Amino acid sequence: MPHSIVVNAIADATVSKTHTIGRHIHALFLNLVRSVDPKLSDALHESGASKPFSLGPLQREPKKKPLRHFTSSQLGEHDLRQLREKNRDDSVFRYQDIPAGVPCWWRISLLDDSLFGRISDLWLNRVSRDSYRLGSSRLHITGIAASSVSEALWADYRSYERIYDEASHDNMKFCIDFFTPTAFRVGKVDSLLPVPTQVFGSLLRRWNSLSSLTLDPSIIEYLHPTSFALSSVRVEGDDGGASPEYSKCKQQNSKFNNNFVGCVGRITYQPFGTASSEEIKHLNVLGNYAYYTGVGRKTAMGFGMCRRVSAYEY
Repeated sequence: MPHSIVVNAIADATVSKTHTIGRHIHALFLNLVRSVDPKLSDALHESGASKPFSLGPLQREPKKKPLRHFTSSQLGEHDLRQLREKNRDDSVFRYQDIPAGVPCWWRISLLDDSLFGRISDLWLNRVSRDSYRLGSSRLHITGIAASSVSEALWADYRSYERIYDEASHDNMKFCIDFFTPTAFRVGKVDSLLPVPTQVFGSLLRRWNSLSSLTLDPSIIEYLHPTSFALSSVRVEGDDGGASPEYSKCKQQNSKFNNNFVGCVGRITYQPFGTASSEEIKHLNVLGNYAYYTGVGRKTAMGFGMCRRVSAYEY
């Protein structure tokens, strides 16, 4: 089942911002897995473009943790406004160095039904025992949040069947927050525009590859953006320890760089046309699934991390 986990940690030396997202975070995850299952780590490394996991960036612990899992009937208008602000503050990606000794968090999302069990020793027995290298520092794990009972915004789990069963037949508003820079491959270039065919197409391909409940791609044609508040963010590349092929390519092309530019912010989609209640339900399945899988390029390196915004957070 999809399982989103938040790892709390402290570094013994400053973590450069170029190591908080990208290939270094990807390597850190594979090293974590290798410590309990080397064969699985190798298999994940070779799993191709549609990987059965997605990652978030390493982030400093927010000063104020957000409330979560309250309904509008349980909260007054004043509390709802506070909830919106708290969630918004916690959903801002910060590309910055993390000093030694400062609490930080890292989101890992496992999309395959078997992954959580195969590496469960990480969560059960290795907290506060092992440390893992990230650049010139070592991360010491201080805790794990693996369910919505915790206050961590990005910790939760659902089976594919439950995601499907809980999806609404009549919710016609799909509001998505892009937490980390998000881009989509269109031909030979990257596009920063989160058009429905790219966002929901990415979700549908991942859903159909990992779930036994196949959805029809034609449902995406109903969606159109109705409002947005987006900006672009550039993440600097880091070529420390890069392969000889990478260095040669950089030397031969003066314009070559490994920076990543993506969009962050919020966009709302709504279906137009004669979509049936079943088709609306399937769109809601994909909208809810975004929390676990992310969208676009390099979701296994911390990019494309997003979540659907609940109605009481608008």
